[in-house]
Amino acid sequence: MRHQTMQSHQATGSLLYRATIPLAMLALACACVLGVRSASAASRDNDAHVRIVHASSKAGPVDIFVDGKKLLSNVSFGTVTDYKTLTPGKHEIKIAPAGKGEKAAVITANANVKQHGYYTIAATGSKQGDVSVKGFKDDNTGSTKDAKIRVYHLSPDLGTVNVTTSDNKKIVSDLHYEQASDYITVPAGSYTLNATASKTDKKLPIKADVKDGKVYSVFVLGEQHGQPPLTYKVQSVVAQSTTAQPGQTPTGTATKTVTPAKTKSPTR
Repeated sequence: MRHQTMQSHQATGSLLYRATIPLAMLALACACVLGVRSASAASRDNDAHVRIVHASSKAGPVDIFVDGKKLLSNVSFGTVTDYKTLTPGKHEIKIAPAGKGEKAAVITANANVKQHGYYTIAATGSKQGDVSVKGFKDDNTGSTKDAKIRVYHLSPDLGTVNVTTSDNKKIVSDLHYEQASDYITVPAGSYTLNATASKTDKKLPIKADVKDGKVYSVFVLGEQHGQPPLTYKVQSVVAQSTTAQPGQTPTGTATKTVTPAKTKSPTR
């Protein structure tokens, strides 16, 4: 097994990870899966915050090792972890097929973890033995008077996606695979959003019950023509103050405000 710091193309059995982001970020993500404490707990301003999404439809479960210790076992498809924190510094990260042990690791990376920032790291891919890693910068700042929603397109065969409200108002246009939308600011309420494939008109109804002062992430997962089937996961966090901490710059994409029609009893 080679020791890599930028990209990895090693395989053990049928499991292959191909890093499509710098492995420093990949290592940061993996190291944080079971960090000292979750991001919702009191934390120092120096911490980084990372969550992991297993969106690779053909990859089996994995174990994650940090500095020689197993920190997470049997991570399966569809898992979205909470944000976790890690102190700055260098860490050795290893990822192995579940139950095979640290020596079976298919990725080894040395990472110098940086201060501040929120990240989502997604394992993606649709072919047996071929898994990529995609990283996103998150912006969890917001107001106590409304909510924010962001859509992550992680379905490999859905094609370009548009997202509309129940009253047919388009809020996301032409979102490609392995991309995340801008943040959408909405009033509190219960909504039904429709993620629609632009080529096939395949629709995935998404129930979103949102509250003021929170940031919601919608992950579109699975396959429309294969297994596991098309589905979604919603995760929310409490919005942070829009005032950055000393030395910290909020990250993320643009934010737009919409007022979609509310639904009393939205269904999937």
